Amino acid sequence: MKTYSFKNGNIAYPNILKDIYSQGLESSPRGLKTKEFLHVVTEIQKPTERFLTTYNRNTNPFFLIAEALWILAGRGDSEFIGHYNKQLLQFKDEGHPNFHGAYGSRIRNYNMYKDGSINSTKEITIDQLDECYKKFQKDPETRQAVISLFNPNFDNEQTKDLPCNTTSYFKLREGKLYMSQHIRSNDINLGLFPTNLFPLLFMSAPIIW
Repeated sequence: MKTYSFKNGNIAYPNILKDIYSQGLESSPRGLKTKEFLHVVTEIQKPTERFLTTYNRNTNPFFLIAEALWILAGRGDSEFIGHYNKQLLQFKDEGHPNFHGAYGSRIRNYNMYKDGSINSTKEITIDQLDECYKKFQKDPETRQAVISLFNPNFDNEQTKDLPCNTTSYFKLREGKLYMSQHIRSNDINLGLFPTNLFPLLFMSAPIIW
């Protein structure tokens, strides 16, 4: 297992990228040749330093902010977020108004399908962020504040947009909120830095309020 600890993404990104190129194992998931590490733990020490400003990376801060707010609002529609990043639209399944793996829908409306319907096995949606907040109110040192992003009711079907992030864990210790994120698969250049890192660090803030 590889373990990393960096102040922020600007330091983490080039160092991890260099290691993947030099030490990564070659594999070809879905026929796409790549290099990967199988087991990695990365600690970001300063989560408030969310923007990636690494030289020669054309990062769009407006998209990052819009996506974070889109997720927190529990939305999965393509119209809003597509205005800020049209490239995302290639991952929307044809005939559906929402993205299949939209994190906002899964966090704030767990069990809602991409066409807006609710899974028939449980005729309610769950606001997982609100449930975490209630658990912290009841027990500030709880270890049960968990958000599930992978839904086996939906995610064993063919889709262009299978969620990469699968589980989020939160803990309050010594006045600080700690977040651990499990990721089944992530592209370091387009997925993790900067797209996933910014909203993941941004998302934890409302739980403290």
